[in-house]
Amino acid sequence: MALSAVPAEAAVAKTYGITTQGGFVVRMGPLKVKSHPYLRDAIAAFGQPTSVTPGRGVCTARWSAPRLTALFTSFGAINDVCRQGLLQTAVVRSPVWRTWAGLRVGMRSTRVLELHHHAEFSGGKWVLATQDVIGSGPSPTVSALVREGRVTALSLWVGSAGD
Repeated sequence: MALSAVPAEAAVAKTYGITTQGGFVVRMGPLKVKSHPYLRDAIAAFGQPTSVTPGRGVCTARWSAPRLTALFTSFGAINDVCRQGLLQTAVVRSPVWRTWAGLRVGMRSTRVLELHHHAEFSGGKWVLATQDVIGSGPSPTVSALVREGRVTALSLWVGSAGD
């Protein structure tokens, strides 16, 4: 699959902010995820992915520099999920990423509550933001994964492809 040549100044940014609105992820660094949810939009924002792996109904793209893994999918019938699929989830594993309150990968997990006062520890992770996405109560949209007292990753549920 040919992917467009790359990027912009955004791909060399030192910090990428994660922004939420009403609990939903609306921005990942330069990528406005609700209005630009396609792989081509992520390429414009972060540059050429290190790898793109099409699968059964999903397309996984990885960028080594910002340590971003993004999953694109669709719950409808489409022919090319890497071209037409929408951003559903992402995981970031680099300190270049920060939440709206300043939490970064690599920080001590004790900082989670200092920065995100309403965070709750559930299912082995700190839930930083939630949204009622399927009508059955709050579901995590941004979580901090921890191991050995440090934040190791931020997990994002974007939900562009639906719930």
